[in-house]
Amino acid sequence: MNETRFEITEQQQEQLRNRAKDSQAQLDQAYQSEPWRDAAVDYFNAQRQAGHEEMQTLMELLGLQTPLTQSEVEGLVKLAVQCFLGLEPGDARLSEQATGVACLEVNDCPSYRRVLGEQGGITACNCFSRRAGWYEALQRPVRDDPEANRKWGDERCRVMIHFEEDSAT
Repeated sequence: MNETRFEITEQQQEQLRNRAKDSQAQLDQAYQSEPWRDAAVDYFNAQRQAGHEEMQTLMELLGLQTPLTQSEVEGLVKLAVQCFLGLEPGDARLSEQATGVACLEVNDCPSYRRVLGEQGGITACNCFSRRAGWYEALQRPVRDDPEANRKWGDERCRVMIHFEEDSAT
């Protein structure tokens, strides 16, 4: 992974992490009283929008605007994993697999534990929608390929993230 490294302080990371947790709590509160199947589409759309806003906030903090290079996109996604998944620091890991491909592994997914593990649900995880919002904000082609998921009975979640070359650049 041809990575651009971005530096933000621990305090800034903690502020972003807390903002993501607050956003998630608001979404959970808004949809908790509706039957899961009835609320799923609205919930996942709200997750996508929250992810979009998270990435825009991160880009603003770093003084970045689109269009972004592939290296910047990879660096932003890596930093977003650290700040926005609502995990304890270090519980999610993004590692390079090949040029333009990274593996996201999550050992203890709070989405699974909080929503899917308790209630069932109709899809793998809401974090897919959240990350889709990140990718929309980046305005570069990024694709997730899930390989393992707690919802499917796997020990941990694992997603291959493909940072695809943008033919327009």
